[in-house]
Amino acid sequence: MCFTIPGKVVFVTKDTSMATVDYGSEMREAKVIGQKIAVGDYVIVQAHFVVQNMPGPARGSKKNGGGLAKMSLRCSKMQQRKE
Repeated sequence: MCFTIPGKVVFVTKDTSMATVDYGSEMREAKVIGQKIAVGDYVIVQAHFVVQNMPGPARGSKKNGGGLAKMSLRCSKMQQRKE
């Protein structure tokens, strides 16, 4: 099973072909194809490609109790318990 965690875009090249994504504990480079992203957006990255730009409420707003970021944390804790 593949598990992804939303990361925050902290840098985008001028031609918007590459982005630096911050995951809290590390930063990674990702290629952007066919999407418009900006600094501050939250994205899902797979195999060094941005595959999805997260909509506002799903990022972790108080409105939905933490959104995907909170759900990802719960899932990773559950996975650790199984091991």
